[in-house]
Amino acid sequence: MGLIKANNYSSEEWEISTIAKAIAHPARKRMVEFVISGYCIRNIDLPDMLNLSLTSVNRHLKVLYSSNILRPIYHIHFSEIAIVPETLAVLENYLSSIAKRTAV
Repeated sequence: MGLIKANNYSSEEWEISTIAKAIAHPARKRMVEFVISGYCIRNIDLPDMLNLSLTSVNRHLKVLYSSNILRPIYHIHFSEIAIVPETLAVLENYLSSIAKRTAV
């Protein structure tokens, strides 16, 4: 794959692509769904729920944290996971604008 010319894209386009790329992985999508539903709010619960190693879960969480979809709330022996609704609103607004333009 070739290099991306960063100057060709707006900051909004970069933000949307970062959010979409982070949610595109099935494990990360499921993590977000667990947090939104309130079913899981601790990082130490996720390995068993997803049948993944703690290392894999932490790697996926790092992607979700860096894209600002989730945020950690640190405690002594675990971290609580919270959703960042403003970030999801950016993606929602973008997708709804596409849907409006393509609606017949």
